[in-house]
Amino acid sequence: MSVLKRKKIFKDSLIIITSDHGELLGEHGKLEHGVFLFDELLRIPLLIKYPDGVKVKINESRNNSRWISLTKLKAHIMEVLYRREATPKSFFSDTVFAESFGSHISLNNVTNDLERRFVENIEKYRIAIYHKQFKGIFNVDD
Repeated sequence: MSVLKRKKIFKDSLIIITSDHGELLGEHGKLEHGVFLFDELLRIPLLIKYPDGVKVKINESRNNSRWISLTKLKAHIMEVLYRREATPKSFFSDTVFAESFGSHISLNNVTNDLERRFVENIEKYRIAIYHKQFKGIFNVDD
C-alpha cells in the first residue's frame, strides 16, 4: 500500500484482499486446512478498496443474510475496470458451494489396516452447500 501511495497511484487502484481457504488453529481438534469443510476454513475475508471515482452501489439490508461467492470475483473486477461502477450485488447469492476432494495422505505410505480404513474414509469427494441460513455437507461418493 505504501508503494502505491509513494508512486501516487493508490487512489486509482483496485485493491482486493482475500484467501482461497482458512486455517484451523486447534478448532475441532485439527490443525491446518486439510480436507475438512468447517466454517473456519470456508468463510474467508474479502476486503475491497475501489479506485476513486468508481460508483459503488450496495443494498445492505437485502444482502445481510446472503452468501458471497469468489467465483464471481473476475466479473466484478471487469465491471469496475470497464464500467467504472461496482454493484457488489453480483457477488451475493442465496446458495453457494464448497468442495473437498479428499486427503493429502498417499495410500502408498499407509502401513496398517486401521490407518488404511481411516484414509479411505476421508479420501472422498464432499461438498458443503450453504443455502440462506442453512449448511449441509454431503459425501458425493456415497
